[in-house]
Amino acid sequence: MKSLKSWLAVASVGSAGLTAVACTPNSPTGSGSGERSAAGAAATEVGGLLYPAVPMPALPASTPVGEPVVIPNAIVQYDMRTQLPAAVDGIVELLATPLPEKAAFNPNDPDIVYHPRDVKKEQPYRKVREGDIIVRGQILARLDDQLVYTQKMQYKAMMPAITRALTASTEAAKLQSDLLEQMRPLLTKGALSVSEFLQQQSLWARYVENQMNSEKELIKTDGEYKSAETQHKRYWIVSEQNGRVVRLLKSAQDFAKAGETILEIQSTDRVKVEAKLDIGYASQVRKGMLVYVEPTRPLGSNALTNYHRQEVTAVAVTAHPGRPLVVSGGLDGAALVWDVTATKQSTRLANPPGVGVRSVTATGPKAKAHLVAVGGEDGKVRLWDVSNPDKLPKEPVGTCDEAHAGGVTAVAFSPDGRYLATASGRDVFVWSVADRRKMYALPADHRDAVTAVRFTPQSTLVTVSKDKSIRTWKVGETGAAVAAVIDHRGGAVDVLGVSSDGARVLFDKDASRLDVVSLADERSVGTVQNPGGGARFASFAFFSPDDSLILTAGADNDQKGELTVWDTPAPGNRAAERRRLVTPKNAAITCAAFSADPAFKFIAVGTVDGGVHFWTSPTDGDGKRIVGEIVSIVPADAKSVQVRVELANPIDKATGEGLQDRSAATIIVPPGGVPPAAVPNVQAVPIAAPAPVVVPAGGAVVATPGAPAVQPVSATAPLVTIPPVSLPPVHRLPTDSSPKK
Repeated sequence: MKSLKSWLAVASVGSAGLTAVACTPNSPTGSGSGERSAAGAAATEVGGLLYPAVPMPALPASTPVGEPVVIPNAIVQYDMRTQLPAAVDGIVELLATPLPEKAAFNPNDPDIVYHPRDVKKEQPYRKVREGDIIVRGQILARLDDQLVYTQKMQYKAMMPAITRALTASTEAAKLQSDLLEQMRPLLTKGALSVSEFLQQQSLWARYVENQMNSEKELIKTDGEYKSAETQHKRYWIVSEQNGRVVRLLKSAQDFAKAGETILEIQSTDRVKVEAKLDIGYASQVRKGMLVYVEPTRPLGSNALTNYHRQEVTAVAVTAHPGRPLVVSGGLDGAALVWDVTATKQSTRLANPPGVGVRSVTATGPKAKAHLVAVGGEDGKVRLWDVSNPDKLPKEPVGTCDEAHAGGVTAVAFSPDGRYLATASGRDVFVWSVADRRKMYALPADHRDAVTAVRFTPQSTLVTVSKDKSIRTWKVGETGAAVAAVIDHRGGAVDVLGVSSDGARVLFDKDASRLDVVSLADERSVGTVQNPGGGARFASFAFFSPDDSLILTAGADNDQKGELTVWDTPAPGNRAAERRRLVTPKNAAITCAAFSADPAFKFIAVGTVDGGVHFWTSPTDGDGKRIVGEIVSIVPADAKSVQVRVELANPIDKATGEGLQDRSAATIIVPPGGVPPAAVPNVQAVPIAAPAPVVVPAGGAVVATPGAPAVQPVSATAPLVTIPPVSLPPVHRLPTDSSPKK
């Protein structure tokens, strides 16, 4: 880019008709010229800078790594569906899942229920519905288990008594054994008769027998308890995998026979994605290669009321901290201000009757006042002060002193809000906002109508034209001069955005590809590529206020009601699709704008049917790519192969959202595949362990995080485990039974 000093030098050396023309190396299209000034346009004295310039940040160098293979129109498929049957005959008492301990819930929610025998309502359950996300080990239904539960509790109640009997008999046997040891010397000395000793030994044997009988009774009862517990679990319907409920075949109070299906689950742990790939690219993919999968995630809009009666031609968002307003203009002559953070209602700015609105813009966060500029079909620009959202004005603060010859199709404020640029046809005017005075017109270098204007922090103005060029103008106090021309656009997109730091501009290379181009040296530093030949860009493409996202509109009939949100590509990379925004009734989108407020980020759009809609901006988790593995490549027909990718299915913890069965996705194969080192930086694929689920009442159970099945919890104190009884040595009589004298 030529500096202001060099332009002044050209003006001082040459005559008024001298033109400055230079070939541009590194053209983003790879061919054609990037002329520094349009033919026939004279370099002009521009005076001092229009506003203080900020240095343009240097973009990091990008190393070309080759184009990725993009496989569009892939279909997500879930292979595994699991039917959960009843294991025994019984009535379905609950088709519900227990809430985690201390979980907040609305007690008036009709989906909250309790077990019929939970009289104290200690454990709430939530009814299971089709579409619910479930986790491994989660209880989903319970059959009438009263009989087996009563039997189990009977065995459990018996075990403490048997344990005490075993303890008592063991102690008695021990005491009797000690007594025999003390009596043995008496027997030897003749102080005790043999019959008395044998009586005491017989009593010891009975104690030992009681001890052994108690031990056998404890072992038997414990086994019967465990058997009853196992039988009891057969009355619980427990998921053995993570998934989604797709069908309920029984309802609460229905009778189910053993083997009858209660509900059906679709496993979400692992899915496959399949698509056809042109045979010409088949050599670039191979089995075992790691690839990216970008799922298509459509998102419906938030509702607003009081629509325009005709097409909405422009929208803008104000910079009110914490309360940004949406301003929309339509062919019906209405300019509406929407309070999207509160009432969702609109206030009308008084525009002359019968004068359609062609463009609107609002000052940014660095401006001293919140102003709105409205460009009309009558060629006039009207300024409104909307600084007080609670008391919007009934009249504009004024109208710019001159009018364009035709409708004003593009308007933009300078970063400080002191200047305004407007476009109508090939004419571009620069205005002083304070006195609404026209300062000057830009040289008519464009050969066709200007469709977009944008100031940058470097005191430059970027203009986009239907002549398939982008021009950068150095704007001063007395005039403007062309600093660079980027031409040979595809011309599919009328409004091309400039990054907020002034370093990058979007360039429509063709209908299916946008390049992110450096304004400093015109090199391409990234791409936004629509998957498939049928998906085309149109209308507009621009950056979010923080430059992290790019918003694009589609051209085809089935895409005119969609916007695509992309992650701004890193140098040398391709942008990743983050979200699809879909309007009600697929109404064609005509304009859009981002909110710059960090506390309330959203995207507002206008539609051809007069609607104004908005979406909250995608969250950080929406745009992370998922890594999958190519598991098979098989011939599909003479001109293509079928590529199958398998991958884990990450479930969003907050929304329960993951890949949907039969949904669309795009497979991205970077040159050589995804490096293994990059995999940990991608969205984590393991399913998080479920939170503990406690279920008391008719049979208390616990689902341990990550455990494959529920575990019993004793209703009484823990059982004391009694080790096998160690019997004392048998007390035998001496060989010589006669007492010694």
